[in-house]
Amino acid sequence: EAVSGFFRQIGLLTREDEEGRIYPYSEEAGEVTKLLRDTAVQADVNIMTGCRILWVRTETQETAIENG
Repeated sequence: EAVSGFFRQIGLLTREDEEGRIYPYSEEAGEVTKLLRDTAVQADVNIMTGCRILWVRTETQETAIENG
């Protein structure tokens, strides 16, 4: 329910199959990717690709990530 609620909150209509798996109602995976990326950008998330993560440390509300 939390996942469906999150997707609903960001504007993604979903459906659930008989085994409990959640799919976009449109059946377009690209829609999920676009909405997640747009939501991250709106939240001022720094998206990094093509790098190796050395460690992740979470303190209170902030997360520190060191890449190499």
